[in-house]
Amino acid sequence: MLAAAARMALVFEPGRPRRAPCAVQPVDEEIGGMAPRASHLTFPCLEPQGSAEGENVTKDELALDVQNAFPEFTASLQTGKTTIKLTRKSGDMDVKVIVDLCTPDLLPGAEDEEPEEGQDEEDMAMMALRGRMTAHVPGRDTAMTVLFHIPTAAESGIEIASALAHSYDSEAAANDEVSGGQGEDVYAPPNFDDLDFSLQASFVKFMGDCGLGVEFAEGVRSLADRKEQFEYLQWLSRAHAALEGTTRA
Repeated sequence: MLAAAARMALVFEPGRPRRAPCAVQPVDEEIGGMAPRASHLTFPCLEPQGSAEGENVTKDELALDVQNAFPEFTASLQTGKTTIKLTRKSGDMDVKVIVDLCTPDLLPGAEDEEPEEGQDEEDMAMMALRGRMTAHVPGRDTAMTVLFHIPTAAESGIEIASALAHSYDSEAAANDEVSGGQGEDVYAPPNFDDLDFSLQASFVKFMGDCGLGVEFAEGVRSLADRKEQFEYLQWLSRAHAALEGTTRA
């Protein structure tokens, strides 16, 4: 007698949000004999020529997005990496900016904020992308590094977290960490919000003079969406190459 059994096929469903979980779909199949038939893992929307989830973003398109977002900077953005490195000259200073495009954090203090009148909690700017800017005058053994956040909500500017004045050598010049790589034993300056207002305003102007203003923040947000989609599609492609057509007992 033939017994009915269910075969489970892993299927990525087109049209779902990015990073949506796999949909596990039961497929009825009659199995004869004692041993069940092997099941194939299928990923129908992972075909290179197929329509993967969301908008398709190619490497060339992403490179053009970078140029459009940061016309005043020289940019370095690697496939598989979450950060973008931006450099430029500002007067006699060399400016380097590192921003993490793919791993937003909870904006410091956001958990204590109350929504404004008529504003829903989900509309609050609670998530932010982390970044840091280091400005150095060639020949000097000190530099200024500003750690900042860019809220993911539209029309939000750059929020400075802290400003570090530190020694600058070849190791510091080569450091591309978003945190700036400062050790635990390095003096931590006061919270930026605790500084005198005029000093805060000076640092905001300093950031703007180095090319980090509202337009920069908008460029980061738009590029972050495209970078996330690009990396997601790359991941889908690798999953297809690794698993399509394989079987399980």
